[in-house]
Amino acid sequence: MIELGLYQENNPIFKSFNFLEISSKLKEKYSYINDITVYTTSGKAIGKSGEDGKSLLVADENRPIFNKAVHDKIVQKVKRTIHGDPVTYRYVPYIVQFETDVAKHTDQRIIEIVYNEKDLKNKLKQNNQIFLLQLFATIACALMISYIITRLVARPMYLASHDLLTGLSNRAVFENSLMSSVEKNKKKGRKTGLLHIDLDNFKKINDTLGHEAGDYFLKEVGRRIRSVVNDPNDITARLGGDEFVIILNHVMDENAASNVALQIIQELKRPIEIKGADVVKEYNITASIGIALAPDHAQDSDELYNCADQALYHAKRTGKNTFSVYNKA
Repeated sequence: MIELGLYQENNPIFKSFNFLEISSKLKEKYSYINDITVYTTSGKAIGKSGEDGKSLLVADENRPIFNKAVHDKIVQKVKRTIHGDPVTYRYVPYIVQFETDVAKHTDQRIIEIVYNEKDLKNKLKQNNQIFLLQLFATIACALMISYIITRLVARPMYLASHDLLTGLSNRAVFENSLMSSVEKNKKKGRKTGLLHIDLDNFKKINDTLGHEAGDYFLKEVGRRIRSVVNDPNDITARLGGDEFVIILNHVMDENAASNVALQIIQELKRPIEIKGADVVKEYNITASIGIALAPDHAQDSDELYNCADQALYHAKRTGKNTFSVYNKA
């Protein structure tokens, strides 16, 4: 449209995209803009006329700055006054090139923007303050939403996979983890160890001291079991009541699994005080543990659990407070 030249006000193209109208709207929208004019490289305004009816020309005092913008093709600016008010003339060169393979001198244009720089800086400062307030409000909202998501979503998700009392994994996680461990280790030629733990004489605490005392005891047992299992790849879970399990993902042999079982038995022999009494000693609370390994004793997760369960009851039948490794005999 600019390439068409002067006096195109009645041309359909000019009406469809009237930069003079756009300039007027910008001046109305931004109070610090005095005027916007497009010039050819000769200094003639496009679409604007002077008082003599001819094309408006660049002001003589600004001609050196204008020529420098044309020659160097770099934005230039100069400070002047209009009716006693300080203004800045900014000359912005640009190219209107339709035939990219042919460069023409007439392809170049210069936009003259006259504005009050002081008002502009004040407006930018005000906008920065508004931006900072909006940014602060956005961050505050984001934190609030994160908190709400944590409360409404994260907690239920945690409860769906953890035992509410002890914080260990629950039965559903245990079953999925055991199946996954057996399958992965089988492919890699490694062993999966399973320890099935049951507390001996635990019922005496509930019957004598109440379920609140029993819950406290189970929480402490869960904490001690977790403290023995140091490998983050291993799984500790509570199946319910006084039944616990441990999945050893990187166990080497029966001796390694037995060492873990022995540590747990020793940990649970230490005193646990409830209502001023050591209930471990007073009620003779101990732990019996059954151990089974895949693929040594079983080929899948269900079979491995059954083997560990049988080993557990063998430990109970042989006196409790001990562990037993599965043996088919």
